[in-house]
Amino acid sequence: MSEPEFNAASPLGPIFRALPVLYMVMDPNLTIIDATDTYLKAVSGVREQLVGQNILEILKANTNKSDQEAKKQLMEALQDVLSVKTPQTLPVFRFDIETAEDRLDERFWETCLWPIVDAGENMQYVLLETRDVTHFKQQELENSLNLERLNLLAGAIDAATWDYDPAKDSLYWTGNPERVLGYGHGQMPASSDTWRSLIHQSDLPLMQQQLYQAKAEHDKIWAGEYRIRKADGTYAHILDQRYIFYDADGNVRRMIGSIIDISKNRQAELEVKESDARFKHLLEALPFMAWTATPEGQLINFNRAWHSFTGMPDGDVDKWISYIHPEDAARALTTWHESIRTGLPFENEYRVMNKLENRYQWFMERGVPLFDEAGKIKLWIGSYADVHEQKMFLEQL
Repeated sequence: MSEPEFNAASPLGPIFRALPVLYMVMDPNLTIIDATDTYLKAVSGVREQLVGQNILEILKANTNKSDQEAKKQLMEALQDVLSVKTPQTLPVFRFDIETAEDRLDERFWETCLWPIVDAGENMQYVLLETRDVTHFKQQELENSLNLERLNLLAGAIDAATWDYDPAKDSLYWTGNPERVLGYGHGQMPASSDTWRSLIHQSDLPLMQQQLYQAKAEHDKIWAGEYRIRKADGTYAHILDQRYIFYDADGNVRRMIGSIIDISKNRQAELEVKESDARFKHLLEALPFMAWTATPEGQLINFNRAWHSFTGMPDGDVDKWISYIHPEDAARALTTWHESIRTGLPFENEYRVMNKLENRYQWFMERGVPLFDEAGKIKLWIGSYADVHEQKMFLEQL
């Protein structure tokens, strides 16, 4: 009994065309018999124009120079599958597709050719299965560019760059790992487990949680800070920055990144915090009312003396003007805003609410800017001097 012929009009025809894969079927003469709808959509083809044509003639008619090597590989593979009757897998190749706008769309393909033979090993059909891998090729190019940028950055700022392959659980290091952590290239972590073993145990849970969340949300960029053990046994504060790449199913398929030693920055931040804490403690201990503000004039805090005198609750810094006498409030704000604009010290007299006595009391406010090493204002400091009795005396004269 002879094998049934492939009939596009048979009940199986619609089923074949509806398959969610890129298939094209040819006879032993390489004349196209049919193709799936998914294939036609991918190549911007029309079934009526494709069926009945010989694929070799189609390839010969394509004069796009960028496709010549791909055409040669595909034509050779087609001849091989006919002669040896074994599946042929082609390396990923570029074959551009002409769009409806008469322009060429750059595309990359992964293709297999399957011989379909009868019981007597006679060739019946050739099934072409292909997959559009343009997205992955573009990501590979982006990976290479990002890694190149990271390596350039690493050379400029003493950073170590790395490339991680989750499938192999392998880490490849470049840049300056010796200068960052003291390890030679052969001593740097070669897997995710060895890397985690160097992270300070107090920092590891948070780092893993943040990274897990980033991958769950398919974030492409992640950055975090943690401590890592150096070759000499001490710990360095590092900034870990990485690009995350995903496959079509949303799984991580590659990560590239860099680590930078920010220990000096963290130490400087700690010293600044300690200095700020000492300054705030001193401000709180002053027996007179005082305040601090940012260079832009945003009030940071009032000391305990102010809160005790006015009754203003903690956290209501922005409502300080409501504790100034209504007749003086506009002048107080105008003077303050003018000093912010000019950067000059100021003095101003106005009445402040005395909560305990339920009356307003006159004060002289003085505000001065503090400057950094570059000569820019880094902080405003203000204080109040009680001039109520003096004002009352002058009014009685």
